Order: sequence, then structure tokens, then C-alpha cells
Amino acid sequence: MLFLVRIALDAAENWAGEATVWHNVAAAVQKADPSELSALATTLAIAAGIAIAWYKLDIFREFEPHLTITQTIISRPLGVSYALVAATATLTNSSKVQVKPRRGYCRLMQTSPFDDSEVVAINRSRSSASDLADDGAADLEQIGWPVLYEVRSQWQDGDISIEPGEQHQETYQFIVDRGAEAVVAVTVIYNPLYGRGNVNRAESWRCYTFHDLLSAYD
Repeated sequence: MLFLVRIALDAAENWAGEATVWHNVAAAVQKADPSELSALATTLAIAAGIAIAWYKLDIFREFEPHLTITQTIISRPLGVSYALVAATATLTNSSKVQVKPRRGYCRLMQTSPFDDSEVVAINRSRSSASDLADDGAADLEQIGWPVLYEVRSQWQDGDISIEPGEQHQETYQFIVDRGAEAVVAVTVIYNPLYGRGNVNRAESWRCYTFHDLLSAYD
């Protein structure tokens, strides 16, 4: 560090006598002690190695936040023609850093019953399944089931703090009429660090859970 300061001072002193600042820096380097130049070269090599590891080898990815989402769904009869559906998402911090989610949602979609023509139409909607993902990524492996309900969550900084290895649960409740015989719940939690810096991070974590409602109507 002192060597770099000395180069800057020498360059400033020679500013009036040189055409460009690079000439000044070169002159200052020529005056430097060889041991200082060796130390500078070592420092630059270490810095370059860290940069390569960060961008190419991804050796620091284990320090990126990551949530593993599991989900359970229960349903209970509600009156004569309705059922209460409760989807509980368990967020497990499977990384080595604290995770503070800021937003997410749970979307409940109907998967039965449909006649053949409706099944064909739903299957064709697979090509536009990006509508199901707010992050814009096309979930082409997911079918565009009709959406019944959607609950969005917004948390302030510090409302939820999940330490490594710890869990946090979010429960979403829906009232469904008996016209729906089966549903799928999709819970999505957005990565709070997505878009920060030039790092390839997951934009969100999600979980799909299917549930049969027929037993709730019995």
C-alpha cells in the first residue's frame, strides 16, 4: 500500500514534465525498489486469482443464500359446498449464510376435473407457462392450470431472518368450492440478493404440491 502511495506522489511531482500520467507512473515504477515491485506483483496475482475463482470457478457459491421449500396441504369440509384448503410452506435455510426473504406468493390452481377439450387447451398453454413465473423464466415443464387464488406476501427487512439450518413456516388459506376436485399449490420465495453485483444467483425458490380434494367433500 505504501508503495502505491509513493507511486502516486512521484507521478504527481513529475506531472508538469511528462506528456501523460502513464509516463509519470512508469517513471515512478522505475525508481521503485525491486522487492516492492515483487510484492506488488504478488498482490496483483492474488487479486487476479480471487477474481477468477469468483467469476469462473464459483468456489464461493456455497456462501450464496439458498432456501429449500417443502410444502404440506390439508383440506377440511366447510359448509355443504366448500372446502378449506391450507398450504403450509416450510422454508429451510440450506446455505451457510442468513437469509431474509422480502417477498413471495402462494398460487392455488385447479387440476381436476376437466373434459378432454379443456385438457387439450390447458396443455397448449404450456408454451406460455412463463405467465406462472413472475421472474419471466418459462416453466415449460409446468402446465398452465387455471388459477383459483393467489396470495402475495411482502415483508419488511428483518421481519423474517432464517439462520443456516433453521426453518420458517408460512401458511396460506383458501376457500374452494366443490367444483374443484384436485389442486396444486405453488409457493415462490424471491431471493433478496438477486440482481446485486455481477453474480449468477437464483432469482427465486419454489415448490409445487398436488392435493386431492375429494375426501374433503365426503
